[in-house]
Amino acid sequence: MYEFAVTPAVTQLRRPGVIITEVAPESLAEELELQPNDRIVRVNGRQVRDYLDFRFQTAGETEMTLLVKKPNGESWEIEIEREEGEDFGLMFEQIVPRQCANECLFCFCKGNPDDARPSLFVRDEDIRLSFLYGNYTTLSSITDDEMKRIVEQRLSPQYVSVHATDLKTRAYLLGVDEKRADIFGKLNVLHYCVANMPGAVPRTSTFALTNATLPYALDLANKGFEKAIKEDVGLEEGVNTYAGKLTYEAVAASQNLEYTPLNKLVEGIAAKAAN
Repeated sequence: MYEFAVTPAVTQLRRPGVIITEVAPESLAEELELQPNDRIVRVNGRQVRDYLDFRFQTAGETEMTLLVKKPNGESWEIEIEREEGEDFGLMFEQIVPRQCANECLFCFCKGNPDDARPSLFVRDEDIRLSFLYGNYTTLSSITDDEMKRIVEQRLSPQYVSVHATDLKTRAYLLGVDEKRADIFGKLNVLHYCVANMPGAVPRTSTFALTNATLPYALDLANKGFEKAIKEDVGLEEGVNTYAGKLTYEAVAASQNLEYTPLNKLVEGIAAKAAN
């Protein structure tokens, strides 16, 4: 329904509240004489920063008070009673994204071709866009108020580009100091994944990944697991778990779990099968 603004936030002066862009005919908003370019500043005394705030603060409320600023400078205080679940019939201005303050070594925006569409050059770092559209953030400049907002308004999931779990490495990749780079102390739970295929060249990278991994898949299928890893050291080194045991020493050490060498595990299973 909404698209984030292409114009960088740093070029615009923001006024309190959220601006109405459309009022649906025969809606509650029309009955209240709300009009495009009106700004809703407060709901029940609470400040409104954007349409997410408005949706959150009006959700489930059947009685409320709106503070509205008119384009001519007038302030209206509107007392509202509505049916449960009744929609206002309003559309709001686009969210102007908060800007990224990192200097990543591999910034995608800086690597775009000159003729790419304008939205690809917007270096956004905005928890709202992460919640709404799945935009990635690094949380390197997140404020305490934004953290509270994520919790209070349940703006989840948040899509976080971790870059690296080692703090010094992450700070280096982001081009920021370690204090800003440290996100693990800010979140109680952090789930993350590492993308295998670059989004910029999905077809090419799919072929490249398939060509690199297909020989291993064929070996496993034709020879079976035990014979395949015995004949290929590289394949053997890629095994993390087998038969319910952790066979990668570094992972075992980092998680304080029992490590079982793969070769001994395979030999033990083979011996049991022979008996």
